[in-house]
Amino acid sequence: VKEMDFRIFNRWGELVFQSNSLDDGWDGTLRGADQEVEVYVYTLTGEFDDGDKFDLQGNISLLR
Repeated sequence: VKEMDFRIFNRWGELVFQSNSLDDGWDGTLRGADQEVEVYVYTLTGEFDDGDKFDLQGNISLLR
């Protein structure tokens, strides 16, 4: 992956996580506070080294 933009939103559309690195992952917090157990929406866009682009979206269930 040459470039990427990974974003996670809560049910109100608030951005709770964003990363441009494959090495970063969401720990289930926002500004240091644990987030609610619920379903979050993600978008993942980017480009591979060969120039092919990708655009994915889906949901993530946060469980504790």
